[in-house]
Amino acid sequence: MKKDEEFQLLTKSTQWGELSEIEKVVIMEKRIVFVRWLGIVCAAVTVPFLGYQWAAFMFGIIGFAAVYNVIFQFYIIAKKSAWLLKPAIITIGDIMMASAVVFITGGIHSDFFVVYFLIAILSAIRFGGRAAGISTLLSILFYSLVIFLRGPVRPVYDLANILFRMGFVATTGIFVGYVGDKARQVELDLQRELDQAHAHLNESTALLNANLELDSVLQVAVAQSRLLIDAEFGLILTKESGLSFLPRDLKDNYDRPYYSDVRSEAVMREEDVAYIIELFQDVTRLSSIFQKRISGESSVELVECHMNPQLARILTLKENTMYYLVSAQLFTGETEIGTLYLLKTHKPAQELRKTVLNALSVFTLRISAAITNSLMYTQSRMQAVTDSVTGLYNHRFLHEFLNDEIKKVVEQHTPLSLIVLDVDSFKQFNDMYGHSIGDTALRSVADMIRPAIKDRGIAARFGGDEFVIILPGMSHQEAMTVAESIRARAKNYRHLTKNHALATLSISLGVATAPQSGETSHALFHAADLALYDAKHAGKNVVRSAESTREGGAFRDEHLTALGEYRSLTDSVEVMQRDLDAVNPQMVETLLAALKAKDPGTYEHSKSVSAYAERLARRLGLSDQEVETIRIGSLIHDVGKIGIPDYVLTKAAKLTKEEYDMIKEHPTIGVEILKPLRLYEGYLPIVRYHHEWMNGKGYPHQLKGREIPLEARIVAICDAFDAMTSNRPYKAAMSYDKALHTIEGLVNEQFDQDVWEQFREMIQEEISVIAN
Repeated sequence: MKKDEEFQLLTKSTQWGELSEIEKVVIMEKRIVFVRWLGIVCAAVTVPFLGYQWAAFMFGIIGFAAVYNVIFQFYIIAKKSAWLLKPAIITIGDIMMASAVVFITGGIHSDFFVVYFLIAILSAIRFGGRAAGISTLLSILFYSLVIFLRGPVRPVYDLANILFRMGFVATTGIFVGYVGDKARQVELDLQRELDQAHAHLNESTALLNANLELDSVLQVAVAQSRLLIDAEFGLILTKESGLSFLPRDLKDNYDRPYYSDVRSEAVMREEDVAYIIELFQDVTRLSSIFQKRISGESSVELVECHMNPQLARILTLKENTMYYLVSAQLFTGETEIGTLYLLKTHKPAQELRKTVLNALSVFTLRISAAITNSLMYTQSRMQAVTDSVTGLYNHRFLHEFLNDEIKKVVEQHTPLSLIVLDVDSFKQFNDMYGHSIGDTALRSVADMIRPAIKDRGIAARFGGDEFVIILPGMSHQEAMTVAESIRARAKNYRHLTKNHALATLSISLGVATAPQSGETSHALFHAADLALYDAKHAGKNVVRSAESTREGGAFRDEHLTALGEYRSLTDSVEVMQRDLDAVNPQMVETLLAALKAKDPGTYEHSKSVSAYAERLARRLGLSDQEVETIRIGSLIHDVGKIGIPDYVLTKAAKLTKEEYDMIKEHPTIGVEILKPLRLYEGYLPIVRYHHEWMNGKGYPHQLKGREIPLEARIVAICDAFDAMTSNRPYKAAMSYDKALHTIEGLVNEQFDQDVWEQFREMIQEEISVIAN
């Protein structure tokens, strides 16, 4: 089943429940009005068969009924009058008209007597059993009055007929009322269940979107899925292929089970976790253990099963109890991310209702969307701290990580080892084989480093042919062993070029360990750097320790000390330059690519808003730096929509209140996406405040007037104008003139007066240029 169809499956069921009581009555009364018109037509058909006197009387009743119906349709229903909630008042009009027709067409002998049955049935459907009872009593009263006035009544035959008819109406009213009440109760129970599922869905979706960290999203997803169907156990197993773009060390962090169960502390032994992973990843074995009995629908598969004894022991579940095994695949685009499994006690009298499964089906789509958003966010963050050639961390992340870890050396008295290495004679290597082969060699060195350090530390490309490895908690001797294993791998490097030349390389490494080599990041780096320098001068292709370098008196060498200080200074300059370069094209393009994949319309809108905002900023006399900040900030002003569910962003109809509340979260989500990227701090005011209003009624912080930063006020008016003049699924584009007129009506309420005047002149000038 397609995503939109699955969402409609739930929303169609909840639409009736979202209506107020008066709105439900209005819908029903519109149908009753149609039935009345049919009754009026039927009454009109009888006119030719009546005498002159009764025909005139019938015309009067038809006229009264038509006026009554028109007033009912175009006033009482249109105004949603409170009278609609009073069954006696609504019903008595129909009973009076029916009684008049019965009077004209023969009284006790009239076939129109059946209208009383219809009124009783409709009353039960509209208002329930109590209303049906009231309708029946009123019908008996009016029918008795009609017979008395129409007379004469023959004592025995007519009295028996009256009693039979009245008894039948009463019996019908009671029966229909009882059935109606039961049906309404079932409807109310079902609606209550739907409302609970819908509320849980919205709450769970909010929790999913509250954090873009993949680890948190997966944990929330499995916990909320379990709660949704009240399952005893939930599990998500990720597939490595779905995380293929992540660096290997990060991918390994997420390639594990995420589970949730009813115990207060859901902690399993490692061997139990390993068994569960092995069991659920082996589809053949899983199906043989659980004995599939029920075929699932939609994206959710339901299986009735006996509990496997070993699994029952691990999950502390009852071994001989029947369970439902619910499973659903999770996707990002066409790629499978993983599978959700839920185990729920099977009680024959309490089967899993289709409503709950539909809700779970919708929620799995939202889980997939949340995981997709999280992966995009993770990818964006990783690209900000990852070297594009080797896939290792970059210079900036290295310094941040080292500064954090060096604090632990002092606070926790734990060792911290650092290895600095570079490729020997790499310039000559590049000159001889070319930069393409050189890049291949650097990637190979990175591949040599990864298995050597595993998950014991991190590696980064420091610049050019130089790499740095940080090993928290590792002793100096262990770090020397790691360095030697990397050197040995590099010594065996061979690459056959297109010219059939055999390229080889070697590396030199320097190792230092805190606290003995220093208790600051600068001192530790300095010591490792000097050890590397010593390795180079020892003939290359060797590992040197900072300890042996100190013992050899190298620290007293003024030349080496000066060299270290010089390198530290150039490194700082390089970090600053790399950071400045990183702000712009690559990260901005990555964020925009993620936004485009999420919603192409928002992507095109962002580009248009940026073009307007850049021109407007120049017109307002801002500096080149301020203009550039506004240009980039407006490009990514809607980046938070990455965290909004797809069905909300692409919905073709008007948003519900809950959906609009989700949309209003996008500035906050955008800030959360950009906040870890410290160099994007200058753009945060645009992302955070571009939906604030001058009168304080905007969102998310209800800022007022000049409290709103100028750059946000500029983007706000450009954002609104482009939205108005662009085609949307639910509305056609406005003309430029109409859009300007609309915005003008919102000046000082939503938009800044000064910014508006410059914007209006800018657009009018552009319109004039186009016209000429």
